[in-house]
Amino acid sequence: MLRMLILTHGGCAKPYRDIPSVHEFASTLSKDIIAERSPPLKTIICNAGYWDLVGDPELTDDGYDKTIQINHISHVALVFRLLDQFAQDGGRVVSFSSEAHSPRRALLEKIPPAIPEDLDFLVKPASLDDKQAAGFHRYGNSKLVITSWTHAFNRYLEKDQNLKRITAVVYNPGGLVDSRMFQKNTSAMLSLLMRYAVRALLPLLRYRNSQMRIGAESAGDAIELALGNVHPGERGYFELLEKDQSSPESRDEAKQESLWAKSAEWARINKDNTALRCAFE
Repeated sequence: MLRMLILTHGGCAKPYRDIPSVHEFASTLSKDIIAERSPPLKTIICNAGYWDLVGDPELTDDGYDKTIQINHISHVALVFRLLDQFAQDGGRVVSFSSEAHSPRRALLEKIPPAIPEDLDFLVKPASLDDKQAAGFHRYGNSKLVITSWTHAFNRYLEKDQNLKRITAVVYNPGGLVDSRMFQKNTSAMLSLLMRYAVRALLPLLRYRNSQMRIGAESAGDAIELALGNVHPGERGYFELLEKDQSSPESRDEAKQESLWAKSAEWARINKDNTALRCAFE
């Protein structure tokens, strides 16, 4: 059934660069579920990802930085629009965080992730001479925003009598040494290092950092979380398959609420186009 759904709707990784296309995709899928051409949802896995470690910030047609639009804003639009298409017994939304959301954890970090006072700096970041540092900073910030937003999302889901059986988890999949992210928008040196050195030394490197692994392992864990085969009914942040605490800044409730409101604005969500109306009262 999942394969049929993907073949029918084609996924929406490319339209993630275009907010109206995400809304259009969600509307089409909703109509198919209502007409029983597709089954009700049991999970949404928000796994579209992007970074650019070699260029300046690139704005989408919507006027947002491409990194945060693909990694976060478009997911917000999709999830909000499809909440009323989950099965009666609920389901789960899985978003992807990263160790990059927490300062001083990621090896590529030069500028620590942080939520700025003016949230519009997230969608229109400044250019810097050090492209890799700036690009990874944008990536880390997007993961911090995702993590913070998910905490707020769970609070609103629990308040809604019709949607409280939907749980949201934000998942750090570990350091994926074979990630396709290292094949694009990455320096040749870093790409070659990951392909020919880090992958070959992975069994040894795991002794120092147990979270280093390959994408297939991460994908298996994500599916287990998504289907509720592990930690059923639980919410919040997970490191691999272990419930954990996210970074201190991501747990700041005032910042969560600010990001919640701004994310809805960026994603063009309001009380008229989502079932989670309590979030707009």
